[in-house]
Amino acid sequence: MTLGTPRGQTVITSLAQPNPHERRRVRGVRLLGRPGDIAFRQTGQALVIDLPATLPTRHASAFAIDFA
Repeated sequence: MTLGTPRGQTVITSLAQPNPHERRRVRGVRLLGRPGDIAFRQTGQALVIDLPATLPTRHASAFAIDFA
C-alpha cells in the first residue's frame, strides 16, 4: 500500500529476488480498484511496479501481489 499519489513506479525492495524470506517469484500484480494486471519486474534489487497514468484514488494505492 502506498500513501499519497505515487507516480511512475513503485519500488518494493523487500521483494527483490532472491529473497531469503519469500522464495517464490512474483507472478502478477494488480492495482486494487482497477481491472487487470499491471506491468512489473522482479530484479535482484526490488519488485518494480509500473504505475498506470490514472490511479483509482489519490489518497492511497493498494496492490495485490500474486506469487508463483
